[in-house]
Amino acid sequence: MQCLHLGQKKKQSQKKSEKETKSKTKSKSKINSSGSKQNSQPDYFKIVSSLALIGLVFIPCIWAGVAFAKEDGLIDPIWKDSLTWLGASSPETSYYLDPSGTPEYGVLSWWDYGNWIVYQAKRPAVSNNFQTGVDDSSHFFLTNSEEDAKAIMEKLKVKYVITDNLMAGGKFGSIVKVAGENISKYLNVQTVNGNGGLQTIATAKKEYTQTEVYKLHQLDGSNLGNLRLVHETTAPEVDNDTTSDVKIFEFVSGARLSGTADPGQSITATLELRSNTGRKFTYQNEVTSDKNGSFEITVPYSTENKADGVNALSTYSLKAGNTTVSEIQVTEKDVLEGNRVEVKIPESK
Repeated sequence: MQCLHLGQKKKQSQKKSEKETKSKTKSKSKINSSGSKQNSQPDYFKIVSSLALIGLVFIPCIWAGVAFAKEDGLIDPIWKDSLTWLGASSPETSYYLDPSGTPEYGVLSWWDYGNWIVYQAKRPAVSNNFQTGVDDSSHFFLTNSEEDAKAIMEKLKVKYVITDNLMAGGKFGSIVKVAGENISKYLNVQTVNGNGGLQTIATAKKEYTQTEVYKLHQLDGSNLGNLRLVHETTAPEVDNDTTSDVKIFEFVSGARLSGTADPGQSITATLELRSNTGRKFTYQNEVTSDKNGSFEITVPYSTENKADGVNALSTYSLKAGNTTVSEIQVTEKDVLEGNRVEVKIPESK
C-alpha cells in the first residue's frame, strides 16, 4: 500500500511538471543576468511554486513510476525527442530498471525527469538506479566548482547530463531548496505590479551565473572542460527566445591544450560550433598561466566532424595577451583519452 501511495504522489508531481512545461511555451520563465555572453539568454523569470520541495523519487516504487511514465500525455514532446535520441545514440547498460545492481553509467538530471529517462531512453537515471540522486543532483547543478562537479560525476559514474529551460528558470528554486541553500544567495527577488497584477521577479546575482546549470544550459558548457553538448531539442520560438528547451551533454576526459606564456597571463581557447539543430554557438574556456608561465586548458570538443550531431566549424584558437595562435587541431581520441596537445605561443616582445 505504501508503494501505491508514493506512486500516486509521483504521478501528481509529474502532472505538475507537465503543466509547467506546457505553460512555458506561453510565458517563458526568465532570469535577468547582465553578465551573459549569449544573446539568447533569458532576461527574467517568475518564481513559481516549485520553491517548495514537491517530493522525491522513491526506489521501491520504480516500477510504479515507470508505469505512470508510459502514459503518452506525461512525457513532454521536447523531452521525448531528446530521450529518443539518447536511447538510440548512447551505449546500452544493464540494470537500468533494476536498483539491485549497478549500471555501467548513469544519466544525471533533475529528479522529476528520472522516470522519463528510464522509460523513454531506457537508460539509468541517477536518482533512481544509484539511490542517491536528489542531494547529489542539487549540489551538482548549484556548484561553482568544476572540480566538485567532476567529483560528483565520477562518484556516480555519470556519462550524460541533461538540462532544460525550467531547471535554469522556474525549477531553480527547487534545486536551491533541496541543496539546503537560500534563493536570496542567487537571486534578488522582488514583487512588482504587472499586466496581470502582482508578479514576483527575480534578477540574477553573480552567484547564479557561476552555477553549473547556468554554464551548461545558458552558455552551452563554456568555461567547462569536461562536458560537451551532443544533442539539443528546440521548442518553437516564443518572444524571440531561441534557447533550446532540452540539452544533452556528454562527460569526457577532455583534451589538454598545454604550453608556456608570460607568467600570470590570461589564456583563452575558442572554438566555433554548430548544433544538430543548425544553431551556431561559440565554446570558450579560460585559464591563467602560473608563476612559471605554464598553462593547461581542458577542452571537450574535437575538430573532427561527424555526419550529424554537434560539429566544429573551425579549429581551436588560443589567445594569450595580444598573441593569437590558430589552426589548433584536436582529435576525438585526444578528447576521449585526455591527451596533451602542445601549443607553442611565440614569446612576447
